[in-house]
Amino acid sequence: MSTPDELLAEPIRRSLWRMGWQSLRPLQKQAISALLQDRGDLILSARTASGKTEAAFLPILSDISAQPLGSIRALYVGPLKALINDQFRRLEELCEYAEIPVHKWHGDVSGDRKRKLAERPGGVLLITPESMESLFINRSSLLTKLFHSLSFVVIDELHAMLGKERGSQLRSQLFRLQRHAVSEPRLIALSATMGDLDAAARWMRPDCPERVRILKDESGNKAIRYRIHSYLSDRRESDDLRDPERETPQQFHEDVYQNFRGSKNLIFANSKSMVETLTDRLNELGRSHGTGEEFLIHHGSLSREIREETERLMQADRAYTTVCSSTLELGIDIGNVRAVGQIGPCWSVSSLVQRLGRSGRHDHEAHQMRIFILAEAPDGRSTLEDRIYPDLLQSIAMTELMRERWVESPNVFPIDLSTLVQQVLSFIAETGGGNCRKGF
Repeated sequence: MSTPDELLAEPIRRSLWRMGWQSLRPLQKQAISALLQDRGDLILSARTASGKTEAAFLPILSDISAQPLGSIRALYVGPLKALINDQFRRLEELCEYAEIPVHKWHGDVSGDRKRKLAERPGGVLLITPESMESLFINRSSLLTKLFHSLSFVVIDELHAMLGKERGSQLRSQLFRLQRHAVSEPRLIALSATMGDLDAAARWMRPDCPERVRILKDESGNKAIRYRIHSYLSDRRESDDLRDPERETPQQFHEDVYQNFRGSKNLIFANSKSMVETLTDRLNELGRSHGTGEEFLIHHGSLSREIREETERLMQADRAYTTVCSSTLELGIDIGNVRAVGQIGPCWSVSSLVQRLGRSGRHDHEAHQMRIFILAEAPDGRSTLEDRIYPDLLQSIAMTELMRERWVESPNVFPIDLSTLVQQVLSFIAETGGGNCRKGF
């Protein structure tokens, strides 16, 4: 029986040798055997930085390496442009050695590069759901040329799309895509920890979920260093009695600064205004302490240039801490992160697990997280809810659920009527019209 290494095509083995790979990880070995010795679909579930992307693409590139041209052979769908750019860099080297073209398509990609792909399609295409929608509407005449020999569709960060409008949109797009391919492409989903992976299989193949094989990375039960800090803020005098202002304690900013200065970290905040305010305050402290500005900023409303500069600096050798929104929660490669901070409670246990997993990338390192809660000091105007400190209570409850390995199960088939209307209109724009049977 062949080993996983031996199952890979010669160009891919040669590429790994040139890139200095010493061995394959357990999940990568399982995925290679599953995809090259079976014809079903696959879900790969593992923590951040576990090699999920390579686990999917090593066997895919092996399969298409003999005939990479003539059509897009493998389609990668990711939820963020920054993630697309990061995965493009990771795949470009691997594909270059194997002489497999790799392309990206989103709003920041030049029209010239898109035109060249349309003229000579082939290899791997990385795209967002929104850009995929644009293809259906604005370039419908090219769809069959682009995808007639499509063999694989890779869905990254599946957990971030299930139960949301984007997940419903993507599921519809996958059905529509099959109309332009000679044979039904195989689906490979990459996901962090989820509460019900069987539900994800039902989402991928509603008519035949049993054809979806689930591979979970059971390795990496790492140590966790974890602490919750809580601070009381006092009311300030305000002319608006309905919305009294609160004074953030100086100790809060000082503790965040001392916990994260001098090393590479991520600090998540639940609003863009908090991201911006906290970044400014921490850099003020850095200047006053004589350490300079060690804190960067990242959120979706910043210009592309600022976001890409932050990502570039985080990948460099100098130690920076980035204050961010959920934009860096997903698997963008920013190198090894020592610790993660969270301002306020996480939105979900799934998000808490995902953010914690951004730290301790190396095998010998622990995951580290510090949660900072700002609570209002109770006074005569406080409600009963205020007096039980709900944000602190929520953070403690989520921590206990995470310790018990409980994660929310997604509602994989929500009733998204707005998405239904949008997809019907998109289908009409793509096809020029049709009857209900054709649309269904």
